[in-house]
Amino acid sequence: MAPHRQSCTDHVRLLFAGRLSAQKGLDRVARLLAATQTPVHLRIIGDGEDRPFVESLADKSHGHHVVEYRDHVRSVQSHLDWADASFLPSRWELNPLFVWESWARGRGVIASDIDVFQDLQQEGPLWTFSSPDTFAQVVRHLSASEALRRDAFDRGVIAASQLRGKSEIIDQLNR
Repeated sequence: MAPHRQSCTDHVRLLFAGRLSAQKGLDRVARLLAATQTPVHLRIIGDGEDRPFVESLADKSHGHHVVEYRDHVRSVQSHLDWADASFLPSRWELNPLFVWESWARGRGVIASDIDVFQDLQQEGPLWTFSSPDTFAQVVRHLSASEALRRDAFDRGVIAASQLRGKSEIIDQLNR
């Protein structure tokens, strides 16, 4: 796995991977980016009923931000290694396995402040946002703090290493 990026960064790389549906909250992206001074490169990977919306989102200009769409891929590991953090603006989630996949690659997660993500904050590196302004704060801190990215790397690997498979992850989430 690739280590976190060293020193301060001039932009933050975020990765969304999953089913493209209303549940995932991707319609919030433009508003979140508009509130963020720190440049964001958001890579979205997946397929689903909201694919046309996501393709149009990637075709639009977002000022100093980049939104990139890629179709479904077999493995997200190289994309996680590219990212500074995973991004989950979800409206609801049951068992967000992508959080654990992110931690296994040493990446923290930026997520909406729904209950499941608040619970997962106790397990590993996960920062929640409740508004565009709090999203902007998280992005700014992630960009400016190598210590935060290093800590996320260490804590994520430790959290994921304590679970050996998807069934253990699901059991953990159901506690």
